[in-house]
Amino acid sequence: MGRDKQGVVEHIPKAAQLCAHCWLTEVKSRGRLCHIPLGQEGFKSQQQIEIETSIIHGLDSKVEHNRFHIYGDKGHDAVIANRLESRTVAKKVLIVYAHPEPTSLTRQLVDVSIEALAAQGHEVIQSDLYGMRWKAVFDAEDFPSRTNPERLSYIMESGHAYATGQQTADVAAEQAKLLAVDAVILQFPLWWYGLPAILKGWIDRVYAFGFAYGYKNGTNEYRFGDGILKGKRALVNVIAGGPAADYGPRGINGPIDQLLFPLTHGALFYPGMDVLPTHAVYGAGHVSTAEEMDAIKAAWRVRLAGLFIDKPIPFRSQNGGDFPDRHTMADHVAPGQTGLVAHVANLVDA
Repeated sequence: MGRDKQGVVEHIPKAAQLCAHCWLTEVKSRGRLCHIPLGQEGFKSQQQIEIETSIIHGLDSKVEHNRFHIYGDKGHDAVIANRLESRTVAKKVLIVYAHPEPTSLTRQLVDVSIEALAAQGHEVIQSDLYGMRWKAVFDAEDFPSRTNPERLSYIMESGHAYATGQQTADVAAEQAKLLAVDAVILQFPLWWYGLPAILKGWIDRVYAFGFAYGYKNGTNEYRFGDGILKGKRALVNVIAGGPAADYGPRGINGPIDQLLFPLTHGALFYPGMDVLPTHAVYGAGHVSTAEEMDAIKAAWRVRLAGLFIDKPIPFRSQNGGDFPDRHTMADHVAPGQTGLVAHVANLVDA
């Protein structure tokens, strides 16, 4: 790995003790702010850290498990005070992952997730879909007790099974996990521009009528920002084989945010979750050195450190005034914009 491309980061001689075992300090370089939990001993005021974009190297041994987070704050120091917060509050996190190969990059990053979150004091719950031999096909077998044995209506049978407690045990267990946690992380490879079928099947089967849609009153009143999972956070970690250029604004594959819009805006924001910006790993098929792997893992640790403090994607909520009839965006909202981009509020009207 080369030298720091953005210059040496100098420690701001200031550390705030948050509790008996938690210190937090700040470092800054070229408008980037880094908060680092330092442990009980704190951090020497003259010590330096090098930052290369989102990769940290040369870390002091006191920084356990490389737990840190970088903020792009445009150089405004005023944000320092209100970002000093404890990382010791224990949360519950569900990791749902889909890859059959234990040595795959996806599974290695799952291991990083488990390690890093546990080191932060969080409780980690796992759904290893291949390991569970998850049933991906959503069919009549999901409804042991049918209201209409003559014709399969998914909405009717799903709602009936959920309301009467007659869902299959595997579906009910996953719903219970979702309700119990504070955040959900999805980790998977990008296969043919979308989710692995087993993960799509997890959503299809777990997102029952009355649970993820038709919530409370069987209508569309509680969706897109409101729903049974409101207040929880979601983070997507997708592994793509192609280079980043293929997924750029004019890339041949299309932007990753648009490819995954049905997942982030649909499956995650629809039932109310606050969805964080997607963390994509590109060029996975060409990772060949330990240094490259270490850099990928370090960048993922950065995102995990911000799981409960990073700002979510500002998707426009259904009940926030932008959709007065719950269907179509008001004329004064995002004038001239259509399609997927219109659903994300910009800095002007956020």
